[in-house]
Amino acid sequence: MGAAESQAASKSASLDKAQAFSQARLKRVRARAIPWIGAIGVLVVAFRVRGYTADDAFIVGRYALRIASGKGYTFRDGPPTDGVTSPLWLGGEVLLAAWGVDPVQGAKALGALLGAMGVFIMLKRLVVRPRGWVAACGGALAACVCIPWIMHIQSGLESGLAALLMTLALPFGQPSFGSKLAAFAMPWVRPELVPSTWVGALRQDSLKAGPIPWAVAGLASVALFRWAMFGDPLPLSVHAKPSDPIEGMRYVVVSLSTLWALAWIPTLEALRRRPEWRSSGLAFGVGVVSVVIAGGDWMPGGRLFAPFVPLWAGLFGTGLSRWVRLWRPSKARLLLASVFFLPQLFLAAFYFEQADAVARSRAGAGRMLREWLESHARVVALVDIGFLAYRARWTPVDLGGLTDPEIAKRPGGHCSKSVDVGDLLLRDVDTIVIHSRTPPAIVDGWVSALSAHPVESSLVNDPRLKANFEIVGSLPYASDYYYIIFQRIMP
Repeated sequence: MGAAESQAASKSASLDKAQAFSQARLKRVRARAIPWIGAIGVLVVAFRVRGYTADDAFIVGRYALRIASGKGYTFRDGPPTDGVTSPLWLGGEVLLAAWGVDPVQGAKALGALLGAMGVFIMLKRLVVRPRGWVAACGGALAACVCIPWIMHIQSGLESGLAALLMTLALPFGQPSFGSKLAAFAMPWVRPELVPSTWVGALRQDSLKAGPIPWAVAGLASVALFRWAMFGDPLPLSVHAKPSDPIEGMRYVVVSLSTLWALAWIPTLEALRRRPEWRSSGLAFGVGVVSVVIAGGDWMPGGRLFAPFVPLWAGLFGTGLSRWVRLWRPSKARLLLASVFFLPQLFLAAFYFEQADAVARSRAGAGRMLREWLESHARVVALVDIGFLAYRARWTPVDLGGLTDPEIAKRPGGHCSKSVDVGDLLLRDVDTIVIHSRTPPAIVDGWVSALSAHPVESSLVNDPRLKANFEIVGSLPYASDYYYIIFQRIMP
């Protein structure tokens, strides 16, 4: 070999080394940057929809304030009541309240942060795989445009924590301490998700070393806690909202189409092509069955499925990355992305408006009604006990039974318990707040038509209400939500 050929070979080897070094550096940058970009994107969108706060978040916040101020595990004066499904989440809010932080606002920020951490962990798992950066990019984008999920992780409830725990509970490879801790904590956060974490644990090699014993310990500990505190191992919500599988099936169909629209197609592709994902898919399927049995939820946007979104983002990104490799022309790839992401963007615009509408309603009519009750009421019976009763000095009577064991254990479903005017008179109720989904028709000083919950309609139709109460006002709360205020006639 001549000197010129030797020099050329040396130069080619140097170029190969430089190219390999450059590719390795790019891979490291992707591995570090993409998870952070995805998590920060979730937080940015969460800040945009911060106007939405679930009404039930104020229930947890009231418990936290009362516990922190030494009034016990109560929603109103009296014995402890199990009005919070997630004691672990409540414990975090109690700490916030003890530190002088508003527990609801603190919970919103904490939930968004924990949900973003779930996305970060899932993207870290994806990006280290062969061509995983493509899957991670798809997963990050999918999580950021799933607006209903982001609304719920920052709503003040435990959805962000549950999403993080579910992500940890379904790890790749051998059991980790994080998966064990998640299996123990899940019963303290979202009991209906316990079967899904058990399925995730069963797929791992050793039951003895895996999360199953931790899951059993967590379930037993929270049952013992409830038994010792409230005399019942089951959450009060089980009695207040008894199982309705038909309603649960409707909820599943509406929620899954709302959350992810056409994005199910690449998700199914990942389950079909990647055997390592199938056990996680099975865990999700068990979660669907659990939601059906539980009977769904009244909140819009599929709140009960929020814990599975990081998992779904990983599945979506994996399926999409395969198609990106197959669809070589750039125009075809653009079309592919449009098919899956445009429906989510339209949904995003809708949910942005919903979040803003909730904020406007509470800042206007909601605050006005809350201030009126604060100055004119002493004992108030109502279904919407969250925002209106938060920090209130008057005593709430929960017509839905979420915080009232005596009402919760009566016959009937959620907001259809058997409560009559006689019960309210015995409880010394002086004000009743009834809601209607349509403008209430008030003729000759009384309600002639309204669209309310069954428990509210039965009260309005009870002749004793008219004999003991009078309508003192009605208030439009939102475009499809109205309040009627009844106050007791004093002799």
